[in-house]
Amino acid sequence: MLRLTAILLSLAASDPDLNELALQLENRSCAYSTQTFEACQLRPLKDRLIDSAFGWLIGSHQQYECPLGAARCLEKLGPKAAPAVPTLLKVLQEGPNDFDTGDGVIAVRSGVVAALAATRDPRAVEALASALEQRPAESERAILEALGSFGPQAAVHWKLAADRLRARNLDKGFEARMREQFDWSIAVELAQKEVQNRNPGVTSFVIPNEAVAAANKLIDRNAPGYIKALESRSEDLVAAAAARALGKMRRADAVDVLVETLTNFHAARAAAQTLGEIGDRSPAVVSGLQQALASARLGPGARSECARALGRLKATQSIPQLRGLLASSEFAPAAAAALGDIGPPAGAALPELKMLATLPTLAVRKGNSLHFSAEASSRGDAKRAAVRAILAIEPERAAAFLAPLRGDPDTGGVIRHALSRPAP
Repeated sequence: MLRLTAILLSLAASDPDLNELALQLENRSCAYSTQTFEACQLRPLKDRLIDSAFGWLIGSHQQYECPLGAARCLEKLGPKAAPAVPTLLKVLQEGPNDFDTGDGVIAVRSGVVAALAATRDPRAVEALASALEQRPAESERAILEALGSFGPQAAVHWKLAADRLRARNLDKGFEARMREQFDWSIAVELAQKEVQNRNPGVTSFVIPNEAVAAANKLIDRNAPGYIKALESRSEDLVAAAAARALGKMRRADAVDVLVETLTNFHAARAAAQTLGEIGDRSPAVVSGLQQALASARLGPGARSECARALGRLKATQSIPQLRGLLASSEFAPAAAAALGDIGPPAGAALPELKMLATLPTLAVRKGNSLHFSAEASSRGDAKRAAVRAILAIEPERAAAFLAPLRGDPDTGGVIRHALSRPAP
């Protein structure tokens, strides 16, 4: 009971008790909540009383959940959790890895990694690099994200992230698994619709394996819709984390592996974004982005990111390619944004941009409000990007063209705001 009294008194303060959190990290307490959205909240008094009287280890997963709860709280505290860094480093090195229960993952080590990153303590950099080398396992993504969060401070370890990225690029098994899982889900949906069409009104039925196999053969794997859906559901999160970490480290040495990654369907989007951030305008980078932008094998998200990267790099040699994409409803927003980033040198694209900006809205008025379908929203995005590009390319002359469009439901807000600002 003395132990319980001490806990209750120490936790009465408004800020969480760092000593108690350190004990919880080491599985010697469980005073703070293990729930995701209750970081730093005390567990109910009755639960803590039971812990004190009978031992806190109740439930087969608490040895993972309680340290994770402490880690979440320390992450929330950020730099104020610096006194707990020694314990975090110890648990990172010696503690459990993320634990797969079969129903989900208890990401205890990833939580410790995130807490270390949030403290901004420089001691974390070497420890994270060591963890990535020695036993990354399920926490690999979290470690890469944490290293990246230290930016140039962690740049000495850029090769670790580059090696991880290159290894993921070479892992053809990942792509095979992702496609198999995705194709199976699509085939089940197709087979289910077929069974429902044959049995209208029936709400409970069994889908034979033969029907799923037959539906699988009907999938058009070259269809734009298939590629778009596959991209959105199969990103390689580890590869993407490695690519983004390299971008935050700002290492120009990393551009080679990032250009290689532009051919990786499952990580090309992150690689393109990172190349735009690093700012290397070498021919190899620009050519790699141009080829990826033109590749029908990549998803539209990755290709759009390539367009944006070319704009951020002010790659004027890409202007013809970007102009050609302004006619595509899928790529027009990114192409227009890229041309705007290039600025006045992209003046040759003004006719297409002005045509895009003046397209009629697809929004439908119902009563006193406008309703935007997905198609209408997409057109609105493209038109607004075109307006911003026009303003960037010819700032002195844009007002005369845009003023009559102030009432456009898609672009009116952007135009009115731009025209209300004093001339530079």
